[in-house]
Amino acid sequence: GCSATAYHALAEGVPVLGIASNMDQYLTMAYIQKLGAGQLVRSEQAGDKMVLEKVVRVLLESPQYKVNTEKIKNSFQKLDSCKEFNLFIEGI
Repeated sequence: GCSATAYHALAEGVPVLGIASNMDQYLTMAYIQKLGAGQLVRSEQAGDKMVLEKVVRVLLESPQYKVNTEKIKNSFQKLDSCKEFNLFIEGI
């Protein structure tokens, strides 16, 4: 997927397994990892079944990922993007 796919997952409170192959994906996943809401796997490692299984297990079994993604989900739910956009436009 792309950045938008990651944001959709976070908005649902789901940890992200990001298989990055370009700079946008690396940057997005760097922030998601920093928030403790996902793990980055470089595209050249994605063919290694053991690497993917290990990362998926960590994401599914570590309660901290669920806690962190729930916090992000709650932040998304509190955001009124239409209101924020209108305030931005009015400010211009």
